[in-house]
Amino acid sequence: MNKQDLNTPMGAATEAANSPADDALNSIIIGINSRLKNGDSSTISVYGTLSVEQPAFNELTNTKTGASIQIYSSMPSS
Repeated sequence: MNKQDLNTPMGAATEAANSPADDALNSIIIGINSRLKNGDSSTISVYGTLSVEQPAFNELTNTKTGASIQIYSSMPSS
């Protein structure tokens, strides 16, 4: 689902032109983004909770030098 998929029904439901619906959607997205950037979660009824998590580190050893390095674990793609 993208922004336009949300914007069109919002405009139809409020019987407003796309500009007011677009402004409302932008303010919602900005609010959610700011909460996620601050490390908070954002819950939207029916849709669920949005949150950002730091992936765990894996420690690997360089076989030639024996030095340990930490890398982020890869996140599974869906």
